[in-house]
Amino acid sequence: MRWAKGHNQAMVTYSLHLLLGRHRATLRERIDGTLLLGVYAMAPITIIGWILALGVFYQGVAPLHGILALFALTAYASVGNMAAFFEIAAAVRLDGNRARISLLPFLVLGFAASIFSVSWAAISQLTALVTKAEFHWDKTERFRKVT
Repeated sequence: MRWAKGHNQAMVTYSLHLLLGRHRATLRERIDGTLLLGVYAMAPITIIGWILALGVFYQGVAPLHGILALFALTAYASVGNMAAFFEIAAAVRLDGNRARISLLPFLVLGFAASIFSVSWAAISQLTALVTKAEFHWDKTERFRKVT
């Protein structure tokens, strides 16, 4: 979870610097960079989307424009979030070794663990921000000698 906190911290810090700083970047480059950093916010947004989708499902309310919006959002999210699945499936198909496709469900487990870990890190950071708790960072120990 330490890496997820680092990603979230980098997203907030560099997004503000990128948007408001005095760089030679054009407005288009600033927006592009900020949206790229927004990738780190996709895990909590995905979980919120799952919760909202379950709520709509159990209410029994599904108007046509809601269904179209859901399909559009799912198609958008699948291009980025599911890219690893598509890449592995395509590689297995191109390699011709179809037995490897049976390992794909393990990637789903990794995706689920990652999405919940990143979301938990975001929640803990927001809680620490609200309660004004000090951010503690456990740095990785380095044993090599710099010459």
